[in-house]
Amino acid sequence: MKKNMDRNMTIHGLRGLCALLVVFAHVYGMSVTGGLLQGKTSLGLIGVNIFFMISGFVIPLSLLKHDNIKEFFINRIIRIYPVFLTLHLIVFATGPIIGYEWFKNISIFEYIKNFLTNLFMLPGMFRIPIAQKNAWSLSYEFAFYVAMSVLFYLVMNQKQKQKMVKTILYLFWATAVLILIYTHKPMIFFAIGWLGFYLSYKNININNMNNTLAFICPFVFALMLAIPRNIFAYLILGTLFFLPVVKQQGIMSKLLRTKFFKYYGDISYSLYLIHPFALYPLKLVFSKFSGYIIANNLVYYVILCFGTVGLLLATFLSHFSYLYIEQWLTKNVIRKALARPLDISGMRQHQ
Repeated sequence: MKKNMDRNMTIHGLRGLCALLVVFAHVYGMSVTGGLLQGKTSLGLIGVNIFFMISGFVIPLSLLKHDNIKEFFINRIIRIYPVFLTLHLIVFATGPIIGYEWFKNISIFEYIKNFLTNLFMLPGMFRIPIAQKNAWSLSYEFAFYVAMSVLFYLVMNQKQKQKMVKTILYLFWATAVLILIYTHKPMIFFAIGWLGFYLSYKNININNMNNTLAFICPFVFALMLAIPRNIFAYLILGTLFFLPVVKQQGIMSKLLRTKFFKYYGDISYSLYLIHPFALYPLKLVFSKFSGYIIANNLVYYVILCFGTVGLLLATFLSHFSYLYIEQWLTKNVIRKALARPLDISGMRQHQ
């Protein structure tokens, strides 16, 4: 792997920006469902699309780094599941008690079925009731991991296969990926990240174009936020935005490398999953007074308060999760346990 691709701090800061976009989108969305606002926002969708671009860039790098598909998947599971599983258990423990969404009056059979389907992150790729609303994207992530792992296997083992067999396998893979994109259109955004990976890995530079893209990058990002939802527009603008970020060029890259975005990059995964748990109780409180708030023209003040308190609470919980679940539990407990060899002699003594 090329040394200059090892650690891209602009990409790391971009994770923080994406997580914040999703939080702001849910502040707005919960204000709508709480009776304070009307309409929709594209902030969350844009944030998730960029998350997919980031994965499209870093997952091929991770496969090259591990050089082993099994180790790659173990690493991904260890990275994703500790926080996800903690929240999964909380939702399924409290959901029936508080009557959260489809948990209300749910049968034992449906409870067990949904517990297992959500545990294996099937909602998102399949039309199944989802417990953690924004965890649908994790289903897409794992589908991308599988697709990239198959491609990695084909590329790394191509010398062992005849040319005709290799061509047929590549065609099967490409067909499966195209079907996946056709049926799950957000998957296309992984391709933008993969393009950034390919250009960086091959060290392809188009200097004049790179400088131009770096200059217009902030304006492209602002345009993405301003336009109505349109997947084709997002694809074009997303490509123009993401490529200079990968190259770590321009003012946008400098902004994303600041301590603020680096910090939110650190806690971005926890923040992405945890923030609904911080916002939902606040939404219930504010929605009880929606009539009074609207009648007294306090909507925007209350939303500002809701968003500020919600973000602070979500940041606090995510910081705790990052330190004690993502760092301490994952690194000091799970990884050490997996790295510890089996005590064969002790096992034999008990046989």
